[in-house]
Amino acid sequence: MIEKGYVARPAMGVTVITINDAQTAMQYGVSNYGVYIYQIASGSGAEKGGLKLGDRIISIDDVAVSSASDVQKYCQSKEVGDTVTLQVERDGKVISCEVTLGESTQSTATAESGN
Repeated sequence: MIEKGYVARPAMGVTVITINDAQTAMQYGVSNYGVYIYQIASGSGAEKGGLKLGDRIISIDDVAVSSASDVQKYCQSKEVGDTVTLQVERDGKVISCEVTLGESTQSTATAESGN
């Protein structure tokens, strides 16, 4: 804080949404419940790591996630500059992406949706 004048919070550079009901799943055109990438910040660790809009996040460093708040809490337990490995589902396949955490900004928030 002394060095920068603020507390640097780690973030992947994505906005994620929790889909946990049929109505929300239909609204977003997905068939599975879970945590989906809704937005990716340009130049972020998520973009550089190969994450894509619509990816469903299954786990981060082998820790299962089921809500946007799970993603946020996990990232907050890390430091800016740390690298995390995400297992994501894309087009019916599970792939791994390595993401270097950057500093949190307004565009790297999480969103909750559904009941």
